[in-house]
Amino acid sequence: MLLVDTHAHLNDKRLYPIRKEVVQRAESRGVKYIFVVGYDISSSRLAVEIAHEFENVFAIVGIHPNSIDEINRVGEIEELLSDEKTIAVGEIGLDYHWMTFPKDQQMEGFRIQINLARKHNLPIVLHVRDAYPDTIGIIEEENPEVPVIFHSFSDKPETARWIVERDYFLSFNGMLTYKNPHLHRSLKGIGLKNVLSETDSPYLTPAPHRGKMNEPMYVVEVVEKMARLLNKSVEEVAERLVENAERAFGINLTR
Repeated sequence: MLLVDTHAHLNDKRLYPIRKEVVQRAESRGVKYIFVVGYDISSSRLAVEIAHEFENVFAIVGIHPNSIDEINRVGEIEELLSDEKTIAVGEIGLDYHWMTFPKDQQMEGFRIQINLARKHNLPIVLHVRDAYPDTIGIIEEENPEVPVIFHSFSDKPETARWIVERDYFLSFNGMLTYKNPHLHRSLKGIGLKNVLSETDSPYLTPAPHRGKMNEPMYVVEVVEKMARLLNKSVEEVAERLVENAERAFGINLTR
């Protein structure tokens, strides 16, 4: 069985020093592919460096809404898009929970990076926190014309249906293993259509490992929870998740 963690932060200061052990532990549980995601200039550079260390690790680069003051350096992100191991622009979007920067500033930086992804014909990986209506509004206005991935999906079933009806993608992580009925309904309402698996490690450790630092090997628990909720075998779910990741990111993953 082959698994994919489509969103991990091996570039985080907690995981970076032990990244080799983390990748080995993931591989020992069947997690063959890991996508390392940037959130500012320095972490995006590090994501690309890490991707070159490991054959089956890929990089996603971009400026997170909580670092959007770096948008004047977006040319440095564009330079990273030409690297052979870079597969998407992200994580970008809107964060109204922390409100580190005003909404208008976040929106402007978001639009700039959507246009960058369109220019380079690369998928977009979205960070959305307490901002689904405005995020959807901007996506509708901009019409990116590239795959759009809603990372760490946390909204209601109606939003999940809106996403898959437009052939966009949404990703579930450890939150799916918590007592979270609306997330469970969201998955059941769409099945495996355009669904991806992720950890967002070192954050959001799935049950029953809460209290430990999250890492890509724990995507297994996310996939197992999907299988239970959908009454399918883990193997069937895993195979479909790999197919979805290939379509979302436009890459071929060896099975």
